[in-house]
Amino acid sequence: MTKSFAMKVEFYRTFLCPRCLLVARELKRLRREFPHLEIETIEV
Repeated sequence: MTKSFAMKVEFYRTFLCPRCLLVARELKRLRREFPHLEIETIEV
C-alpha cells in the first residue's frame, strides 16, 4: 500500500516575466504527474 500526502506550492508570478511562463508550464506538467500536488498562483 502506498501513502499519499498533499503538497502545496505557492507560485509567485508577474504577468510579463518570461521565466514565470516556463515555470508555469513545468508546474502544469508536475500537476499531471502528481495529482495530489496543490498549486496556488499568486500574482504580484
